[in-house]
Amino acid sequence: MSFLLALIFSLSSNLDNFVIGLTYGVKNERIPLVSNAIIAFITALVTYASMLGGQLVTQLIPHKVSNELGSVIFYFNGHMVYLC
Repeated sequence: MSFLLALIFSLSSNLDNFVIGLTYGVKNERIPLVSNAIIAFITALVTYASMLGGQLVTQLIPHKVSNELGSVIFYFNGHMVYLC
């Protein structure tokens, strides 16, 4: 079950990258390799920092509370997109 959740999370977090890549591909515009590498590095760094922060939070907050808090954050994050 956790693998399925990780897969769904990774797909949802990278959907915007897919759409941007598709848009650039349709326009036949290329992102330079150096720019793409910088974007990938920053994304990896922020993801790693988030993972470390998540481990810290799970040590401080009970598992059930952290799951419910994560669900609330995802819910409001999805609804904030529609408000903007």
